[in-house]
Amino acid sequence: VYLVSREDTRRFYFKHLHENGSCPAVTRGELSEKEINARKYNAAKESPAHRRMKEIIAESIKCDLRFSTPEIEKTWKGADGSWRRPDIQALFGEQRMAFEIQISTTFIRVIAERREFYLRDKGMLIWIFKDFTEHDTRLTQDDVFYNNNRNAFLANEETLAASRATGRLHLECCWSAPSRCNNEVVLTQHRRIVSIDELTLDIEQQRIFYFDFDGEM
Repeated sequence: VYLVSREDTRRFYFKHLHENGSCPAVTRGELSEKEINARKYNAAKESPAHRRMKEIIAESIKCDLRFSTPEIEKTWKGADGSWRRPDIQALFGEQRMAFEIQISTTFIRVIAERREFYLRDKGMLIWIFKDFTEHDTRLTQDDVFYNNNRNAFLANEETLAASRATGRLHLECCWSAPSRCNNEVVLTQHRRIVSIDELTLDIEQQRIFYFDFDGEM
């Protein structure tokens, strides 16, 4: 079994890897994880929102001449023979970067596998969201957010306008900042459009962030 959560209530329960009839609890539907992923992936890829997000990121990168020409859905071959096909990839100086758009839900295992792939290949993975509110997020968004030093990134028409105006890649950053109130740590959410120059690239831990939450704690 493995641990999952209900999307509507965030109640956790264990789910079978395979249904063989030996347990009275039936926890799996008719679709396999592979089939679910295929349906979600294809639906997201074909949606106008996903296509526009790819255009925004690619156009924003083109504004910054320090980046190579962005490549859309091109295969990234790892040194160990494995491969991934990120939504967008480009070189920032000598640093190879992958931009993955997260609109629909996906399995946390998939998020972890992609993180490990780029970590092994010394690449920098940046997850880009269309919407993000810390107090109303999916578990997959939480997984990216907490592993990324409590920083999440979004791309939209406003960030594209900022990239065009400055000649620097801009993204919207959403982060948590700690403060003390009555001897308790209180977290407040902030957001701001930031340039790539204001971000810390932590290749060893596969993190990119504007606000150093761990450093403040």
